[in-house]
Amino acid sequence: MSKRILLFVILVVLLFTSCKKNEASSAFSNRDDINVITNTPEIKDEPEEPPKVPERDLTGLAVDNLTGDYIKEDVAARRPVAVVINNLKKALPQSGISQADIFYEVLAEGDITRIIAVFKDFDSPKIGTVRSARDYFITLAGDTDAIFVHFGGSPQAYSDIKSKKTDNLDGMRDGAFWRDPERFAQKGMYEHSAYTSAEKIFEYVTKKGYRTGLKNNDGLFEFFDEFSYPDGGTLTDTVTVPFSPAYTSVFKYDHKTNLFEKYNGTTPHIDEETGEILKVSNIIIQSTKMWVINNDSAGRREVKLVSSGKGYLVTGGEYTEITWEKTAADSPTKYYDAKGNKLTLNKGKTWICIFQDNGTVTFE
Repeated sequence: MSKRILLFVILVVLLFTSCKKNEASSAFSNRDDINVITNTPEIKDEPEEPPKVPERDLTGLAVDNLTGDYIKEDVAARRPVAVVINNLKKALPQSGISQADIFYEVLAEGDITRIIAVFKDFDSPKIGTVRSARDYFITLAGDTDAIFVHFGGSPQAYSDIKSKKTDNLDGMRDGAFWRDPERFAQKGMYEHSAYTSAEKIFEYVTKKGYRTGLKNNDGLFEFFDEFSYPDGGTLTDTVTVPFSPAYTSVFKYDHKTNLFEKYNGTTPHIDEETGEILKVSNIIIQSTKMWVINNDSAGRREVKLVSSGKGYLVTGGEYTEITWEKTAADSPTKYYDAKGNKLTLNKGKTWICIFQDNGTVTFE
């Protein structure tokens, strides 16, 4: 009997203990904080709206007719200047040239090229080296109603300056220029040592009383509102323009920036003041007739700019055929796309190659 009573007591104790454990387990599992961790499904965040890009404040700004970019109103209305830049290999690197908006590159005598760099929104303390004028340089400067800046000139150039009453600054007579002492001291570098600056140009333009405002705001080109590819364009990463056996301009496309980097042959075309390679949004190749002037002792050229012809626009890593015409020396060149519309470019700087019509441009 005592064994049975003992066994009964043990069973009752075990049953009581088991119930207590179940109650404890049930009480623990029903705590609110555990339910949040173990039973509540994951709530995903609502997708965030993209941040709104604030509208640009255009107060006091206007469109630059050379680049299509917004610049200060008073600068946009200002007449540009066109500076004859030395491109002889021994004279490189050039200074201040990266601040130009439009570059005309064209053959001079001796199979070398010179650059007529057109500046508007600029403040460079050193620009050059500055070289002498040719008559067709003056015609190119007239495309943008620019004040012409040079150091000396050919007989034909001086004749044109006089007959056209060209507003100009000449290093042979005006104090807007100086000789770089380091270059001046080097043998054979005297004629490659003349510089000017934005400050000096503005000072002497004022002294000479030249008109400083634009006749109108009509530019050479239309500009896309957003980056665009030319209609019917063909892909190209490298453009090679062989002006002569000694002078070849090469442009290489950077897909990250949508700009072309400029090379003289295989050598990067550098601005000495910044140490950076020149970059442009657009390249125009304007084909025309040119020839060496008969009996000219220096072998100077004549370039037919009051004319019409064909060419190419290169922008956005593509090229397409264009046409151009110029009806008078004092009227701007007009450029047209394949449909006959005024040429539309991407905003930014433009390099214009005035190229012989019997030459061959390579697109790769």
